[in-house]
Amino acid sequence: MRRRGQRVRTGNAGPSARHAFRRASLALLALALLLSACEASRAGASNAGSADRVRIGYQKSSLLVLAKWKGTLEAPLRERGVSIEWAEFPSGPALLEALNAAQLDLGYVGEAPPIFAQAASPDMVYVAVEDPSPKSEAIIVPKGSPIDAAEMEAICAAQGVTVEPWDVVVIRTGYMGLWPDAERMAEHKTAGPDVSAARWLLERRVIAAGSDTETFEVQPAPDPGPEGNPQPVHTALLIQNGVYIMESLDLEELARQRIYEFLFVALPVKIRGATGSMVDPVAVV
Repeated sequence: MRRRGQRVRTGNAGPSARHAFRRASLALLALALLLSACEASRAGASNAGSADRVRIGYQKSSLLVLAKWKGTLEAPLRERGVSIEWAEFPSGPALLEALNAAQLDLGYVGEAPPIFAQAASPDMVYVAVEDPSPKSEAIIVPKGSPIDAAEMEAICAAQGVTVEPWDVVVIRTGYMGLWPDAERMAEHKTAGPDVSAARWLLERRVIAAGSDTETFEVQPAPDPGPEGNPQPVHTALLIQNGVYIMESLDLEELARQRIYEFLFVALPVKIRGATGSMVDPVAVV
């Protein structure tokens, strides 16, 4: 299970605390294959890499994040005189490109990227695969954590989404996934976009934005400005530019199904002259 020049990769379906033990087994399997590849290439390393170094590519949503954090792979490889070089990637396609260019020896990606990569007949080997478990996956942004423009850009790159004029952008922090546990929800109040993210949305001329929190923007505001504005994002989007803001959206099912683009329909209450209204948001997929 190795490539000429010791390049290998595994498939990933995303983070799942419930299957941590099974994932540890996958990590050990990958490690065993890496050791085999290293030993096989000791006699003469190819231009794909060094026999004394293993280059591993990972994404923030993969098992390898835990392996890197805990040092799971370093100790056994160190005993064999092999070091690890870690490289983080924003998306699966970029990671696979690095594998195909012999810049990595092992990678961990989702289900879709390998399908497209195989069209180019790359010289890669699957060393492990994991069944999808979307119902056990969750991303919960820490309490009061700002989502800035750089993170918005990174999310779009990872999900393959381009925000265009007249689009509606919805942001899931994972907050509504804790409902109706009031205590746990209180522990995560309230993450959201900051002023830089508001500028990012304005540059793309969106018509509306929403999130799964009660305040939409991060609270307390990390950048209230010289006037001490407690809600600068509301001011920038809604008051100064007429961009609609929606709060407390239930985005959990969309996240479970990994749906990143859809037709958005919002049905407001028929109130003449109102400045705000309850809405009935619908995602048509």
